[in-house]
Order: sequence, then C-alpha cells, then structure tokens
Amino acid sequence: MGQAVAMLVLAAAVPLPARPAAPLSNPTPPADAAIALLGPVRPGGLLHVSLPDGASGLLVNGEALAPAPDGRFLIAIGRDQSGPLILDVLAPPGPLASLRLEVPERRYAMQALPALGTSADPAPAWKARRATEEAAIGAALEVALAAPAEASGYVQHFRRPVEGRQTASFGVGRSFGGVPQPPHRGIDIAARRGTPVLAPADGVVRLAEGPFLIEGRMILLDHGAGLVSGLMHLDTLAAEPGQKVRQGDAIGTVGSTGRSTGPHLHWEVLRLLPADGWCEGDEDGAVRAVPVDPALLLQPLTVAPMQHVPTT
Repeated sequence: MGQAVAMLVLAAAVPLPARPAAPLSNPTPPADAAIALLGPVRPGGLLHVSLPDGASGLLVNGEALAPAPDGRFLIAIGRDQSGPLILDVLAPPGPLASLRLEVPERRYAMQALPALGTSADPAPAWKARRATEEAAIGAALEVALAAPAEASGYVQHFRRPVEGRQTASFGVGRSFGGVPQPPHRGIDIAARRGTPVLAPADGVVRLAEGPFLIEGRMILLDHGAGLVSGLMHLDTLAAEPGQKVRQGDAIGTVGSTGRSTGPHLHWEVLRLLPADGWCEGDEDGAVRAVPVDPALLLQPLTVAPMQHVPTT
C-alpha cells in the first residue's frame, strides 16, 4: 500500500431514477432513455450509474466494470484523471448506447509538514515492520473486494464521521521535512482527543488494528460494492473485525497515533477494483485502490452531464 492508506446526515438510500416503461405507442424508445448517471464528474468523484432494462454490462474506457449487488455501477474518477471518460452500455447483439463524460483537470495545493520521523532511506527495521503492516491492510482490502454483498452502505448519503475543522483536503501534495510524499488520499478533520468517531455509512469492519507506523490505530470499514472507508490516527478502537455497524455508530475515538502532528481524524474512501482495473490507483496485492474524495460523498447527488456518442 502507499504511504497512507455538506454535513448532510441522511440515512436513506441514494434514489436512482425509476426505469420508465416504454409507451405502448412507441415500442422502441431511445436506447439511452433510462440511463441514470448521478454524481460529480471531477477527479475524486464517485458516479452512480443505473442502466436500462435489457442492458447486459458497462465498459469504462473499454474495460468491463462489475455491477454492485443492486445492479448499479460505481465509477471512481482518479485524482489525476482528466479528459474524456467513455461509457459503453452493452446489450445483445451489440452496443446499446455510448456516453462521453468530460473530466476537467483538478489542481491541488502543496502542504509542507515537519519530518515526523520520516527519512528518504528508512532503517531496515522500519521497512520490515512496514511491510508486515501493508500486508495486513492489503489482506483486509482483498476480503472487502471479494465480498461486495455483505454490506449496503454504498447506497447511503455519507455523513461526517466527526465534527471539526478540516485541516487537509483530498489530493494535496505533501512533503515531510522536505522529503516528498504521495498525495493525500483523504481529508483530515481536527478534533479533541477522545471525540467519538462515527461510522460514515453502514458497513462491516474488515480491520481494527494498530498502532501502525503511519496510520496509527485504524479501522477499515467495508460499505459494500468495493467501497471502503479508512479511519486513522485513532486513540481507541471500539469495533472488531467482522462486526456489522450502522451509520452513526461509534467505532473509535480521535487520537494522534501514527504519523500525526496532533489530534485529528484522517478519513479516506477507496473504491476497490481488481489489480488490473481500468482506473489509476494504488496496488495492494490483488487489489487496486482508487481514492475517492470523501468531501464529495457528503454532497447530494446530482445528474451528471454527458454527451451521446454515435454507436456502430
């Protein structure tokens, strides 16, 4: 794994528009009439796509994407992705519709932090311990990817896991003591040590462990359909692997464990794909983890703009 794996509180499922029945006077309506595409078309965004009756699958830039258990497709747009995103809706005997989404470039700030014990060439003991930690994290993500139907929190509007001031945004570039680091994969929320951390959506706990060298005490919460929250730098853990939690349940408390400058919660959300998945992301063994901007998950879903591409 890499260096570190609006406040609207709604528990209802994300409403995808109903598939309209074809009028009797028009037995062959436009092929894309019932395609619903919701979400922000921007780097870090997560799109919810619902296909019409008769569709057999979806290609994203030419690669097949597996559906969520309820039939929708979740498309994560990578941090550095820009330009066209082509969605091909499939149905026998050929393409049903082709859609083009224009992803704008997103610029990110830079953040310089103290060294916090980092080094351009860590000691062998640090590397060995870190390898063990990364293996544990990767194994938990593989379990989440292999069990997409065990949770359904992915259909919910997410809530902030803790109240406080956001001190770092998704995607910012970072350095520790002048040593460049991978981009920030989530958001940081400052809060008092001991403040309860709440589940942002329903899920199954896949990892509750630490302190790790970087993440400190952390929880990986599987929301289903390959969508996982990482909640890090916790002071205490209040959940166990395999435990099912509901949105708003207390699962830990804010702390400053691991690589941290003070009490805060690091919250990141990952869209998991097989290692050969179409989108950019960090490889964790058999899993490709595409970071999603948690701040965008707190916003109500809106219809995404799209252009129709002629099919052949």
